[in-house]
Amino acid sequence: MNKEQTKLYNQEYYKKNKEKIKENVLEYANKNKEKIKDYHIKYREENKEKIKENRDKWLESNKDKMRVYYRDRKRNKLKEDDLFKFKVALRKRTNMAFNRSSWKKDSSNEKMLGCKFDEAKKHIESKFKIGMTWDNYGKKGWHIDHIIPLSSAKDKEELKKLCNYNNLQPLWAFDNLSKGSKIL
Repeated sequence: MNKEQTKLYNQEYYKKNKEKIKENVLEYANKNKEKIKDYHIKYREENKEKIKENRDKWLESNKDKMRVYYRDRKRNKLKEDDLFKFKVALRKRTNMAFNRSSWKKDSSNEKMLGCKFDEAKKHIESKFKIGMTWDNYGKKGWHIDHIIPLSSAKDKEELKKLCNYNNLQPLWAFDNLSKGSKIL
């Protein structure tokens, strides 16, 4: 039998015995979970470069698909995950302040915050005024305000200190926009 005949035979055999083959594969997988797991670990370890090349090649040829996927994923996460929404807002504002001042940001946002993001979120929530929820956070609802504005920083170290969670408060959008960069 030549290669082509073998290939055709195998295809026919698979079509006729699809369910039986699936059962056997599942049965083998259930009986040999550790063996299969060890094989996959060993394979990944021995083929790191090959796997990375294939992944990079796939990502390169599917850039548009991935861009749409990540954009939609981020959009959905912003709607559903209040902590994620909080992190994005703080990172965006902090990065903007550093970019405008031309100082290089040399530590993480969480480090400058002085606590974990979820703790800072609880701090903000503890200062909510009546009617404030994460559902009405944003342009027409309420904003995360820096009590002492980031724009008032005279140097990089002062800017880092102003990023601390104790300098944050929730403020209705109108009040925040009226306040601008003034210290009340």
